[in-house]
Amino acid sequence: MRISCLLLLLISVINLHGQTAMSEWKFVSFPTSAYQLDSREESGEEDEYLNNIPEGKKHPERYALIIGNEHYTNYKLGLRDVSYAVRDAKLFRAYAEQCWGVPASNLFYLEDATAGIMEAYVERLSLVLRTAPTNAEIYFYFAGHGMNPSNSKSFIPAPVDADPQNTKSTYTFQSLVAKLCRNSELKVVAFTDACFSGFDRSGNGSIAARGVEFRAVAGVLPEGVVHFAAARQKEYAFAWEEKKHGLFTAVLFENLKNSAYSINWQELSTKVQLQVMEKASRLKFASQEPLLTGHPATLELFKKQKVRN
Repeated sequence: MRISCLLLLLISVINLHGQTAMSEWKFVSFPTSAYQLDSREESGEEDEYLNNIPEGKKHPERYALIIGNEHYTNYKLGLRDVSYAVRDAKLFRAYAEQCWGVPASNLFYLEDATAGIMEAYVERLSLVLRTAPTNAEIYFYFAGHGMNPSNSKSFIPAPVDADPQNTKSTYTFQSLVAKLCRNSELKVVAFTDACFSGFDRSGNGSIAARGVEFRAVAGVLPEGVVHFAAARQKEYAFAWEEKKHGLFTAVLFENLKNSAYSINWQELSTKVQLQVMEKASRLKFASQEPLLTGHPATLELFKKQKVRN
């Protein structure tokens, strides 16, 4: 009798553990739980940009990969933290779901992601996109460090465990978007709030080791890809302390929130570029000029499209 009871107890524990593991695996592989919008975070800080987000219709053909890498110092490899990067990613996620209509089942969201986790999510989204409709759109957002060995033409969206002296095993920006954009029929709209000057958002040196050069993407993007970068080569990408966001991200969503439905990406990018330049010069007495680039066959068509539809 005692043996039977022990066996039943053991089976129950195994089943419970299996269910928990399966639940966690489902969440990590394909996160489908809806994001709970709340302007007050755990820290008690209000985020004004999470209030009254413009509502858009749902688009089952839209997907998003969103990464906010903030806490680099935990790994003690030489990179400083990037202030408000996670908060930026949460904001982009909210707009992706509510304004651009990305279904929760098509949204891949990461905070403080290691190289292994970033690679896994890129591979899994790429797998999902194999059966995506030909008019699919992919939104990519990255807030964190942008780093690059001097002999490369593309920067690396740095994982939180990035080693500034060894970047061979990590995705470059161009290889990442090429993985998501299997042909010109799929469109990738990428936003990066990352610094390429060698400094963090506060103007401090971003690394404690030498030999790493930070710069914006210099090579040609694949057809079907556009890229809205927070700063040009060797420029700062500042934080806006008052708003507790990256300056580029805050200005982008401030304009998106207040934009009329008729505004297109050309008009929005011009406004964001001018406002970021003005605020950086007044708040930081330094230069920061966002840059909208893309494959020539893609960029001109993209500029004419409405930002909210």
